[in-house]
Amino acid sequence: MSLQKMNRKNPLVHCSTNYVVANFTANGLLAIGASLVMADTQKEIAEINYLELVAEGRK
Repeated sequence: MSLQKMNRKNPLVHCSTNYVVANFTANGLLAIGASLVMADTQKEIAEINYLELVAEGRK
């Protein structure tokens, strides 16, 4: 996907990263027009994964 197309679509990205690079990752995604979610706990991650399945029509 081109950067222009990504900027128009404004995708929501689920990030799994560590605290050392979290800010760098967030800034990079924001710079290319994405929105992001950084879940910390297993419960939050499970909820996000479930919502992804619902959005894709698989749940």
